[in-house]
Amino acid sequence: MELEHMTVKELKLLDSVTREQPIEADLSLPEYYPAIERILRGFVCPSEEAVTFADGRVSVAGTAEVRLLYADDANRLHCYRTETKYTKILQTDVRDEHVAVRISQEVRSLSCRALGPKRAEIKANIAVKAELTGIAETSVVSEAGPDWQLRSNNGAYCEPILVCCREFTSSDTVRCEAGGKNLKTVIAATAMPLLEKTEVVSNKIMLRGKNAVSVICADEDGAIGQYDISVPFSEVLDCFGAAEELACNVLFYRTVAQVSLPEEGGNELDVSVRNLVEILASSQQPLTCVTDAYSLRGETECRFTEVAPARTIAQTVEEERISTELEAYEDGGFTVSRVFVSDVSCTATGASGGADGSLCFNAVIADSEGRPVILTKNVVFSHPLPEGSRSIGCDISVKNEAGEKKGGKILLSCTLVFHLLTQTGETMRLLTELKEGEDGNAPRTERAVVYFAEKGESLWEIAKTNRTSVAKIKAFNELSSDVIETDTRLIFSCF
Repeated sequence: MELEHMTVKELKLLDSVTREQPIEADLSLPEYYPAIERILRGFVCPSEEAVTFADGRVSVAGTAEVRLLYADDANRLHCYRTETKYTKILQTDVRDEHVAVRISQEVRSLSCRALGPKRAEIKANIAVKAELTGIAETSVVSEAGPDWQLRSNNGAYCEPILVCCREFTSSDTVRCEAGGKNLKTVIAATAMPLLEKTEVVSNKIMLRGKNAVSVICADEDGAIGQYDISVPFSEVLDCFGAAEELACNVLFYRTVAQVSLPEEGGNELDVSVRNLVEILASSQQPLTCVTDAYSLRGETECRFTEVAPARTIAQTVEEERISTELEAYEDGGFTVSRVFVSDVSCTATGASGGADGSLCFNAVIADSEGRPVILTKNVVFSHPLPEGSRSIGCDISVKNEAGEKKGGKILLSCTLVFHLLTQTGETMRLLTELKEGEDGNAPRTERAVVYFAEKGESLWEIAKTNRTSVAKIKAFNELSSDVIETDTRLIFSCF
């Protein structure tokens, strides 16, 4: 039996594993920090410092930044920061080490309480999620000898060459104009990467752009302001297997900004931005899709496998406005100082319906007595994907946060920017194996057949049932179509 095979590659989400990691921090404020009058909110910001994968085990060494935002007896804002280390092991059935391991972490629950004038406790549960994306290979039949009839279509598909995750950090020190006041407290910081240039050389990829960092700070009088900073980056990342002739897509699947003030005070912000990127390289390759087969001479066994090769891979940026309503004070005796969004998470890898996620709105307000208060509300969202596409990865950034006072409520809104990497292409049932029956090589003689065909019958099915070829039926009966157009009598030879 003469068979030829080709390898079809597809990018797949091989496994997704989630485990919870508890975080407990006992905060003892230094002597130079004012005493706690009221706790406004606690923050836990997890990030992974190192990720290893071997023998089905994903090991995540992480750091949780713990921040306590509180007011002193003079209604001034203060933020105390510390860190706690942890290690989490996630077990998976994947054994191939040539995969991209993407880690995402989400704060599932958080509580904080004061234990004294300068002591507080913060507890949280973090969901640590590992997504393993790799290139799956399937060997499919592309050609066969003269005794076999194949139903096939020829085309092209976008073959993935490599997929990998990389990271880099860019830093800068920026002086902010704060109206002559000294900045005292960093409340929140977010960053959105803007890629300006991508260049691929042998085994390396060069990225150039900037991170748009937004920082919310309180000055020495407690006034809250927002400061926009641009932190440029220019990085050369190792990407073994990348070549100039390949199409390379770069997705910033997470960007973490850390901003601090000098201990002695001042208006210089130390900004560090950590970018985690996913790189996919691919090329256009021919694809012979064999969807059915039969033998002219004997019984056969055909084995099929469902494969979803990508016809195209696209990188798009889409926006969606998210709005919600937050209860404040019924009498309306408050003012809105600032609105910011935190704890943004999204699940989209391997999805075909949409990018599902959640975020937390934070409104910093002052009550009727001028005391600062932070109100929060969690919101879930779902962003639809283009019809017929499947998500390879998704990154979300936030812009245009706003809060409008309406009676005793606050109308909150923001714009989510979805950076999507998607592939299009239907799932196909391709022939992967042909097994010939015991009588396949037995000598057989041809015989003539008279077949009464009905309108709409397929020549392929008629030929398969009678062990002949579509070409013979067409030649004997001078047909041009593969489908019978009227009831007719067919004459052909078969084994």
